[in-house]
Amino acid sequence: LMLSPSEESPLERPPCGGCWEFHDVSSAVRACEDAYLALAVAAGLLAGGGERPASLQQLLTRHLREVCPAPPGPSELAALRAALEGGLARRQLAAGEVLYGAGAEVREVVLVESGALVEEEHYEGGVRVGSREHGSGVVVGAVEFFLARPAPAAVRCASASCTLLALGRAAYGNLMERHPRALAALQGMMLRSACSDLAMAQEAAHHGMAV
Repeated sequence: LMLSPSEESPLERPPCGGCWEFHDVSSAVRACEDAYLALAVAAGLLAGGGERPASLQQLLTRHLREVCPAPPGPSELAALRAALEGGLARRQLAAGEVLYGAGAEVREVVLVESGALVEEEHYEGGVRVGSREHGSGVVVGAVEFFLARPAPAAVRCASASCTLLALGRAAYGNLMERHPRALAALQGMMLRSACSDLAMAQEAAHHGMAV
C-alpha cells in the first residue's frame, strides 16, 4: 500500500501500515529534514517560528551593502524603498496556488517577501531538472521575463501562504522613467539572485561530474 504524505511526521509509519510515497527524491529528503527540524524545535534544541519574512527595506539594505562601495544612507534608502513600493504590486498566494503554469508567458518578475515558491520538476533539452524551492528574498521569473521565454515549469506556493512583490512591464517602464535609481537597486537585487542560481547550478553540475 502506497500512501501520499499528510500532515503527520514522515518519520512515523503511516496508519494502516505501508509507507510514504513522494514524487521525487528531493521531496522525500525535504520531508525528512522538516520532520527532524520539528523534533529539534519540540525538544528545545532550536528556536521555533519558521522562516522569517524579508521586508523590502531589509533586502535593499543587504544587497546594496554587498555591492556598493558607499551604500546609501537611511534617508536615501527610505526614498528608494518608497519608489519601489509604489511600482511593485503585493500579491498573496494560498498553499498550492499556481503563480504560472508550464509554457505560460511570464509577465512579471516576483520577489518572494514571505513563504516559499517551488518550481516543479521538468525537462530542458532532454535533461531532467529537479524541483527547486525559492524562499524569502529570492527573485523568481527574471530569465523568462527579460528574455521573453515561456515558463519551463509550473511555479506554485509551497508554504501555508506566500507574499510576493511583483513587477510587470508597465511598472518597469514607469520606474525606468521616473525612478531610475530605484530601478537600478532592484536590478542589482535581481542580478545577485540570478548569480546565486547560476553558482548553485554550477556546483550541482560539478558534483554530478565528480560522482
